[in-house]
Amino acid sequence: MAKKKCDQCKDEITTAFRVRHLSLHYAQKEWVFLCDDCLNEVKPNNSSYKYGGTWKA
Repeated sequence: MAKKKCDQCKDEITTAFRVRHLSLHYAQKEWVFLCDDCLNEVKPNNSSYKYGGTWKA
């Protein structure tokens, strides 16, 4: 089964959420992949947050 690493905590995951949550991501036109736990940390009250899809193994 294919796995990705969470760009924040570096855990190996089988479901990743493609997001932008920092102004740096927009400036560099970059998406990051986060696990569910990290997503729940960065999403609340974040005006820079944007969901870009779900990757599944």
